[in-house]
Amino acid sequence: MLTGGTLPLQLSPDDVTNPTALFNRLQGILITLTQFQRQVAACINTNQANSCPTSGRPTAANLAKFPNSGVGYMIFDTTLGIPAWWNGAHWVNASGSTV
Repeated sequence: MLTGGTLPLQLSPDDVTNPTALFNRLQGILITLTQFQRQVAACINTNQANSCPTSGRPTAANLAKFPNSGVGYMIFDTTLGIPAWWNGAHWVNASGSTV
């Protein structure tokens, strides 16, 4: 897992005479940056709400596959016209009432 840090790139005279080695080093950095970009996108996507009618909400069994049993998972309920969160047992509204 990429958690942050630096990507040191120190060029040497050998890099000028060996473009293949330089290319390989730069390619490794590009791969690392691509992995980081995917992780950021995955993090952003986990915070996006899905929308569905009340009858289409994910079931407890489906939510159990998520980390922490899906607690905190949010959908926008198009039947009710409000967001709803999974608390581990029920779908609740912002005030905590079951919906």
